[in-house]
This record gives sequence, structure tokens and C-alpha cells, in this order.
Amino acid sequence: LFDYYGEPSPYKWPMVSSSFGSIDLAGFPKAAAYWYRAWWMYNTTNSTSSSSEDKPYRPALLLDTDHKTAKEGFLVHLVQHWLEDVGGDTRTVQGYTNAPMAELMVNGESLGLVDVTWMGWAEWQNVKFASGNLTMLGFTSPTNMVASHTVYTPGEAKLIKLSIDVPSAATGTGDALVLDGQDTGLIRASILDSRGQVVNTASHNITFSIVSGPGRIIGVGNGDPSCHQPNKAPWRSAYHGLARVLVQVTKDSSTSRSHRRRLLEIDSEGGRYTQIIAPGENEERVRGIPEESIMVQGLVDGLGSDTISIALSSDLSHDGVLATAQRWMQQK
Repeated sequence: LFDYYGEPSPYKWPMVSSSFGSIDLAGFPKAAAYWYRAWWMYNTTNSTSSSSEDKPYRPALLLDTDHKTAKEGFLVHLVQHWLEDVGGDTRTVQGYTNAPMAELMVNGESLGLVDVTWMGWAEWQNVKFASGNLTMLGFTSPTNMVASHTVYTPGEAKLIKLSIDVPSAATGTGDALVLDGQDTGLIRASILDSRGQVVNTASHNITFSIVSGPGRIIGVGNGDPSCHQPNKAPWRSAYHGLARVLVQVTKDSSTSRSHRRRLLEIDSEGGRYTQIIAPGENEERVRGIPEESIMVQGLVDGLGSDTISIALSSDLSHDGVLATAQRWMQQK
């Protein structure tokens, strides 16, 4: 399901990873992820439903918010970008949907409805490129539109935007990182044009830093299978306008008292790498105080900077992995 380092195929050097996955090395979904999502997840019933009738299983977001679903259980995703310099004057456009019919529109002009076969996709050939927007609509009947997806011809890069993919209620990963010395957040850096659209051709170098709070940068990525930049660094170039930074907590105030006592006994760095809160009489009082956050910054020469705050928690009973998963399933 995920790309991985080694076995570069079907291409060779300078590629350094496989390309078979539907999720890239940085955790960004590729087009195939939406085919699986449409046919494997939106067409799977939720056996945990409390009602007598099973409902379509609505999975967590695939780390984006640009898919407009009008009715439960349907998804539409355009495979191609709509770039002027990629694809020629006429092109083949493909899109994934579990709706039985689909329509393609270029700048509001319809290219007609096509039928979508079971476990298949929609395709339009000889589509003339026109700068603007490309929209795919999914239908259950010629008059009942159930989902849509639009891609745009991007403008010039104007700014950098940071967003949180993990932890995020939208992705089913909770509301906060747990202060256990290990929990890690996934921050997305996007290069945007003046309209707020991702510039798919952008490859700017992005420098990341921790402005404040108990956090450290433990890795970066961009999903490019031929990128040779270091993964353990505070910077990364964007690929298709995106980059990733992994931020880990540097404080342990939530694991068991016995665990922290043992860590204090064996911590040869004396808390320089991870601050271990010693169990004591004031522990309950400290836990009742709202936790600080981790402030992360992304900087691009010529485009400025952006910061984002990651919420923190010492409450494993609410924000731990198992508690978060149970809460997500109960919402289904």
C-alpha cells in the first residue's frame, strides 16, 4: 500500500524507492488511493452500525479536503492535474468514482456523461486544454449529482501554508499528541498561489524549525521517488508543491510512574533529549494544568513563512492510540 525505499521499479536510478504504493513515501495519497477508497471503502458496509440497516462505511479523510461529497457513500477524484505545460493541447482525462455515471466539465462547459463500470473508472479522450478549472461530477441518475472534484490551473507561487494531518479529527488520529516522549505529528507544507491552490509544479526549498514547545524535528520528506536529499534534516524541497515534516514530542509526563522511574534511572543524557517528568506528589496537580503546544515554522525564501500549533495532552485515557481509535469507531 505504501511506497518504500529499495527495489526501484518500474524505473531505475536515479529512483531510490518503489512506486507500487497508493501512498507515497511522505504519506501523501497518490491517485490510486482514491480508487481503493471509492470502491473498497465507500462500498463497504459498516458492521458496527447501531441501526438495523448497515450504512456505507465513511473512512477518515485521505489527508486532504478538496473533495466535495454531497451525499453519503460516494467519491469522485480526477487523476490528472490541469497544467498548461504538461499533457499537450489535447489529452486523455481519467477520474475515479463509485457513482454509476460521471460528467466532465472544462471551465463550466460539459463534455458529456459517461457510464462507469463496476470497479472501473471514467475516461474522456481528446479533451482540449483550456487554462482554468477541470471538474468531474458523479451521478446516480442523469439528474442526481452526488459528488464532485475540481482541479485548477495553478498560478505563480505566492506563499507557504502549514497544516496538520496528524493529529487531526478529520483523519481519525485524535486531537492532540500525547506527551509520552514518542508520539509524532505529521505536518504538511503546501506551496500556494494567490487563490490558495497548490502549485503542482513548485519545488521550493522549505526550512522547518521548532519555534516553541516540547518538540523536535525527526524527519522530512516529499514523496519524490528520485529525491536524494537527506530525510534527517530540517529542510526539504517541495514535490508537486508539497513537503512533509515529522515532529516528535520531547517530554514524557503521561506514561506510567514505574516506566518513568526506570527511564530516569537509565537516561544517560540526563533529560537533554527527552524531558522525563518524575513521579511525585505534585503530579496530579501538574496534569490538571493545560499543556503547552508545539509551534512549528516553515520558511521559504521569497515566499515568507507560516507557523502552526500542535496541541498536546498528558491524558492517555482520552488521547492515547487505543482511546482515539475507539472514539473514532464509536462515531461510525
